[in-house]
Amino acid sequence: MTSSKISRYWVFLGNELRTELRHLQGLAAQTMFVVVASYLLYAGLVLLGHTDVSSQVVHVIFWLVMIFTIVNSTSSSFFRDASGRDLYYYSLLHPLVYFTGKLLSSLVTTLFHSLLLTLIFHQVFAYSYMLSVHWLAVMFCGIMGMTTLFTLIASMASKTSQSQILAVVIGFPLAIPLLLFILKNLSSIDLVYAQGFSLSSLSSLLIFDGLILGLSLLLFPYIWGD
Repeated sequence: MTSSKISRYWVFLGNELRTELRHLQGLAAQTMFVVVASYLLYAGLVLLGHTDVSSQVVHVIFWLVMIFTIVNSTSSSFFRDASGRDLYYYSLLHPLVYFTGKLLSSLVTTLFHSLLLTLIFHQVFAYSYMLSVHWLAVMFCGIMGMTTLFTLIASMASKTSQSQILAVVIGFPLAIPLLLFILKNLSSIDLVYAQGFSLSSLSSLLIFDGLILGLSLLLFPYIWGD
């Protein structure tokens, strides 16, 4: 691989990250969704009299909000590219480089929103472990897997006129197994938080993330070629 190709790839990756940051309206809308959704869910629980919410319910609410945020971020990443630009990138870049750029740009925004949501939930529900190493590690692995999965789905759904709706319809059934793995890692978080962080507790989630990433890298060249 020549140095010009390598520099071309780095330029594309940097351009994707800058493009994601330049779309401040979309970033602000996603941030507003995270804040408003958290407030409405908490207000609804208070109105129903459920002020003492179990940690399992909080975990489910957290990841449901994050899934909708990830769908919006990954779909917007593909939707803003016109068909002519797709053809230009197809002739210029390797498919895996294109996929990596889209994945990294979406990952930056989803990690930002996941940290914001963590701080909000930490203040609202007063769970001290939400700032622990174990929570942050599970959150990062979960965000990585979810973002990779929905980036692949968004690449397929972007060929249609209703890309975001199709991404939700296809993505939610596929995201359920990963969501169960995440909730399983968080189910015993109080015990892990008391005893200290262990990487072995994340083994199943890391393996699942690796399978999703490997499958995405294998399938995307064929999807993009169509």
